[in-house]
Amino acid sequence: MGKRAEHRLARRAEFIAVAAKVFLEFGLRDATMDDVAAKLGVSKVVVYRYFSSKEDLVDSILVNMTNKLLEQDRLPFAGYKTSLNRSIKVAREDPAAFLLLARDAKSDPIFSCHHQAVWQGVTDRLVSTYLDFGMDDFYARMSGEALMSYSLNVQVYWIEHGCVERDEEFEAWAAAGLKALDQQWRVNYAASVTEQRNLN
Repeated sequence: MGKRAEHRLARRAEFIAVAAKVFLEFGLRDATMDDVAAKLGVSKVVVYRYFSSKEDLVDSILVNMTNKLLEQDRLPFAGYKTSLNRSIKVAREDPAAFLLLARDAKSDPIFSCHHQAVWQGVTDRLVSTYLDFGMDDFYARMSGEALMSYSLNVQVYWIEHGCVERDEEFEAWAAAGLKALDQQWRVNYAASVTEQRNLN
């Protein structure tokens, strides 16, 4: 890759990082390309050289964060604390983009597809583990979605309100909750199956 191409990629990444902060501050709907350009200290024409529209810019922000989170989730499972540590590290690298994806895009009529991609990708993996355990489809789906909801919500809250110096403490706390829920649901399901067999 030539120096010109490298410069363009670096400049594009800079625009995405700054724009994420602007959209977080003003909102996905209310923020404008003028706001982004002003924050960058360039003319709007310059921003349009890198992104064809506001939607293209927002998509770029959300796709980048989606890919990073799903990449971490696809790594071999090494415990809930490790999984949380991986995703929190990604979120800390670009808190604005993470909050836009995990919180703001959730109910947006245009950009919710990015939130849904992360939600579905992680949830499907969790559901698969419950199916492998032996749960029926209904309980596996319910458990996977509930675990994903808890995990995402506590991470959003922490990135919004927690301090980086206490990330490890948070990860241990949240992991304990995930593990407790997971184990109890497995115990409850196994007990209900045994009870049904005894009744029959």
